[in-house]
Amino acid sequence: VRLTPGNLSSVARDSGKDVVVKFFAPWCGHCKAMRVGYMELCDRMELHTDVTVAEFDAHAHKVPAELADLVQGFPTVLLFPAGAEGSAHQQPIMYEGERDAGAMASWVEKHAVTVQAKAALEGQIRELEGEQQAAVKEERFEDAARIRDELAGLRKQVAGSKVLAPGAGTPKHRMPTFGPKILRETMHNLNKKNKEEEEAQRLAREQT
Repeated sequence: VRLTPGNLSSVARDSGKDVVVKFFAPWCGHCKAMRVGYMELCDRMELHTDVTVAEFDAHAHKVPAELADLVQGFPTVLLFPAGAEGSAHQQPIMYEGERDAGAMASWVEKHAVTVQAKAALEGQIRELEGEQQAAVKEERFEDAARIRDELAGLRKQVAGSKVLAPGAGTPKHRMPTFGPKILRETMHNLNKKNKEEEEAQRLAREQT
């Protein structure tokens, strides 16, 4: 995203997004050397739909006065974290690491509010999936159904406007989101199948 004085504030201060802005000058050798790495950073951040990667030509446009103390050399990379405008979360964070895509991506993922929030939700999902598996194994079907509903809400938050189908985009070991009745019938059929297999093995041993 190319920024100008006319749209810098509205884009960088978007309360729903983390915004990375590179302030550069076309004649700057360090900026030229960083160009490929920054383009790769842009590609990597496509995985994070609430992170915007942008740049501001500080040769063609004057840096806004409120950022002048931060942008004193080129290139300067600032992260504007998501959050209510004027809050502590909205204070720009300056990047001071290596100018390669991997280092910059790790820095963004560490400081971006939306990325950290998504990681926290994914952690809750993994924990609840373990609880759901245990509930099904112990035939606590009401608990399994309750956890199913919690998981559906969390997965919807992670996916944004998308609602994942049961098992879609998830590892195969994750439990499908069925209701108590179907879960009970499934466990009954599995137990029946296991007993039949055990009986068949017992008869086979007796015959030998």
